[in-house]
This record gives sequence, C-alpha cells and structure tokens, in this order.
Amino acid sequence: MNVSGIVSVLIAANATANAIIAGRVYPGVAKQETAYPCVVVNLVNPGATTTKREVSNLDIALVQVDVYGSTYTATAAASAAIRTALDNYSGTVTLTGGGTTTVAGITYTNEMDGYVERPDIFRRITEYHISLKR
Repeated sequence: MNVSGIVSVLIAANATANAIIAGRVYPGVAKQETAYPCVVVNLVNPGATTTKREVSNLDIALVQVDVYGSTYTATAAASAAIRTALDNYSGTVTLTGGGTTTVAGITYTNEMDGYVERPDIFRRITEYHISLKR
C-alpha cells in the first residue's frame, strides 16, 4: 500500500500545496539535509473492510502526515494547503514511477501541534483515512 506515493502525487497536483512543499514529501523519515517545510508520511494502521463471502475489495488505511517547518505560521499554512489537496479526494491516482490506484475517498480525521526543540522545528501532525479500491 503506497500511501506516501498517493499523498505526494496529490500534493504535487494542487498548485498551492505544491508551491509550498515543492516535492519534499518523504515516506517514514525526512532526509537530514532537507529544506523546510517538508512532509513525512507514515502508514499508521492498514486495514481492510470485511465481507462475509469474499476477499475485501476496499482497504482503509490510517495515515499520519507530519509537516515540519521553521516557523509555526509556515508549518500551519503548509498543513492547511495539504488538507485542501487531500481531504475528500476520490479518483484515480497515477503514481510516480508508474501504476495507478483508485482512491475511494480520503477523510481528514485529526490534527495536533508539535515542536522539536533541537533544531527548533515546528511540527503539525494530521491524520487521514484513505480508502483504496483493490
């Protein structure tokens, strides 16, 4: 399940989010030397819907999207732009490197602030449920 690929493509497709993030979307952990703001995407809880008679045709993943920035204002603005790009999206996504996936829907579920004392980096943590057709 390539949730970071989906998030990356949808951010790139949104003019405002893409202007702020400029391709700095990473699965799991950001590169040490990356510029801010940047995004780290983590798959928190993959799951499938259950059916009584057949294999599930819909996976639902809880995805954490962390935005890191050098100021609180910049971090919050980047997070808001990403929410606009992701929330309530449904459709087919062509992944970088090839292949497509069908997103049944993306739902914004939660958000909180964070701070990393060294090297003085602000963090906005958001969670989304991403439903993928199999």
